[in-house]
Amino acid sequence: MECFNYQYAVKLICGRVGRRDPEVVVARGTYFTSINIHNPTDGIVPFQYKVAIALPSKPGPVSDFFDRRLGEDEALEIDCPEIEDILKEMQFITKFAKGFIVIESDVDLDVVAVYTVKGGHTASALHMERVRPRRPVKNLCHVGASASTMEVIFSAGGHFDLRHAPITFSDKLGGETSVILYITI
Repeated sequence: MECFNYQYAVKLICGRVGRRDPEVVVARGTYFTSINIHNPTDGIVPFQYKVAIALPSKPGPVSDFFDRRLGEDEALEIDCPEIEDILKEMQFITKFAKGFIVIESDVDLDVVAVYTVKGGHTASALHMERVRPRRPVKNLCHVGASASTMEVIFSAGGHFDLRHAPITFSDKLGGETSVILYITI
């Protein structure tokens, strides 16, 4: 079981919008997304990603996770042709897709999104964006782990339950470590 501490939500926009697509609220053209993922560490890093499609005024389909690994200083790209293949496997056929690629990793990766749009015969626009990770509140141990609940008691009285992902600490010899958490408000 792999637990992931970092999550990246990368905007995706792929496909062609023509004159006769009034339901699409972007300019005419062909849109491309290329997501570059780099492992800056000196070891092998497993990560996973999924596609979440956004539809007008309602949620869209979400793919299963795809597991990948990057070795030391390796990089890979997720691009529109791969996203289109995933959508076809999900039986979601469209000529224009918007949504997110959600990437989860146990270490901080370099994630850069490259967006281009072609309006005529040449590239009309190019934008690059470094995607920062977030430390999600939800439990990212997808297989078999359950979230823990910690009771927080205030010295002035009152308490509440704080739901969080399992927290594991170990020393270099593999022993468990007790942790006391003090919260000052």
